[in-house]
Amino acid sequence: MPMNDAPRRTILALSDKLAASAVIDAAQSAGLLIEGICWDGPDLVQMAAQTMPDMILADMVLPRWDALEAMRRIGLLPLFSMPYVVLLTPANMEVFERQAFQRGACGVLRKPLNVNALTDLTGGLTVKNRLPRSDLTEDRMLTCLWSLGFSAKLPGTSYLAAAAMLMALDAKLMRSLTGELYPMVAERFHVSSLNVEHAMRRAIESAWSGSAMERQHALFGNTIDARRGKPTAGEMIGRLAELARVKEL
Repeated sequence: MPMNDAPRRTILALSDKLAASAVIDAAQSAGLLIEGICWDGPDLVQMAAQTMPDMILADMVLPRWDALEAMRRIGLLPLFSMPYVVLLTPANMEVFERQAFQRGACGVLRKPLNVNALTDLTGGLTVKNRLPRSDLTEDRMLTCLWSLGFSAKLPGTSYLAAAAMLMALDAKLMRSLTGELYPMVAERFHVSSLNVEHAMRRAIESAWSGSAMERQHALFGNTIDARRGKPTAGEMIGRLAELARVKEL
C-alpha cells in the first residue's frame, strides 16, 4: 500500500517514556497514523491482537519481552494479515539486527530516529515485507532443513529457508526464481542474488553428501533426477513450500 493512498495504521512500542515524544513526532511526520502506544513486549502483542495494525514501530529492547520475542508471538496471532515491523536500535547491535531480519522485520533504524530515513523505508514497503505467519516462518523451515542434514553454519541453509517461506506465501514465485525470488532473499540478507544461488547449491551439496539419506528419501522419494542424485535449489524450495502450505512441515 503506497504511503499516498492512506496512512498506515501504526502502533508504537517504546521502552523510554521520556524519549517517546521524539519518536511520536517522527512517526507522524513520516505520515504514519498512530493507533496506540505501549511500553513492553506483552502489551505490544496484546495491542497488535486488538488493533490489527498495518505497521509496528518498536524499540528492539523492551521490558519483559524484547522485540524479537514479541514478533514471534505476534506471528502466532490469528490476524487476517501480518503487520510490517520496523525496529529501532542503538548503535552496535548487528547480531540482533540480523536476527530481526530473519524473524521478518522489514527494517531496522538507528536511534535517535531520523524522519527522512523512516519516510524512505516505509515508502518502499511491499507485501513481501510483512511479518510472515507463524506456520510459515524460517524457524520451521530451518528445523526441516537441519533434519535433512543441512548445516546451520552455511548461509545457504538460511537462504533456502527464507526462499521456501516466500514461495509458500506466493506460489507464483516458482516461475521466476532468478528474476524475483532470489533477489528478494538477497535483499533480506544484504547479499547479491548470485551469492544466494551459489550458497544454496553449496548447502544442498553438503547435505546430500551426509548421512541423512532416509529423511531425504522420505521427503523427496523418487522425484530427484537419478543422474544428479540431489535436488536443485528450485526443487528443494518448491518441496519445502508445498509441505508448509499443507502444514506437514
